[in-house]
Amino acid sequence: MAAPSVDFVDLASDVVRRIQEEAARDLKSGFTPFVEDAPEEVHPRLALFKKIEFSWKEEDKHAIVQLRAASTVVFEDLFADSIGALDRFYNSIRVKDPDRPGRYLKSEDGRRFVEDWSQLSGQDLIQAIFDLQREKVFISQKLSNLFLEASFAKQVSTDVYYEAYRRLMEGTVGDRTAYANQQSKVDRYAAFFRYWIWHSASAFQARIDESIRTLEKMAEWTTRRNSIK
Repeated sequence: MAAPSVDFVDLASDVVRRIQEEAARDLKSGFTPFVEDAPEEVHPRLALFKKIEFSWKEEDKHAIVQLRAASTVVFEDLFADSIGALDRFYNSIRVKDPDRPGRYLKSEDGRRFVEDWSQLSGQDLIQAIFDLQREKVFISQKLSNLFLEASFAKQVSTDVYYEAYRRLMEGTVGDRTAYANQQSKVDRYAAFFRYWIWHSASAFQARIDESIRTLEKMAEWTTRRNSIK
């Protein structure tokens, strides 16, 4: 039996293609160049912050926007169902708006929903715990793949660096180091790109894990309270 074909999917590159054009357009339209040698009367901020003033190059701004956009896309792809499970849990304690069917009451400032924790049942807790645990099973493998991609990309960038370092036979150690850094720049950025995506996803999953532990404690407290009654 022939082995099934496996299509290579570069998640980071795919995200870049999806947001690159829009991000570049927004940056270009809103970019204001910073004149480093301008007198202080032109840039009053320099009088106080001259030593710590920093301005991103336009190409670096493009890169950061792409990194943030990629993290957002991965976040939505990985955690849509987990967020849905949390929303269902919080909906169980939100007070319904009698004047608007299907809507919930909000606080006077309109920033938060009105909550009534007495509505919470043990079934709501157990349902939320199992929904989040089920999603964790699927997410864990994807997080592992993201980490392995970042690790592999880092190794590739290291190999490119040392190959470039050995290639330049003349010059000082500083010259060879500068040359190797320049030659491996794209590969190092690609490695950091993947690390950024993995770290963002991993950090949110850690918060999900904390939520699961809190729900488990609440379920335990509810069980004990009901047993006393």
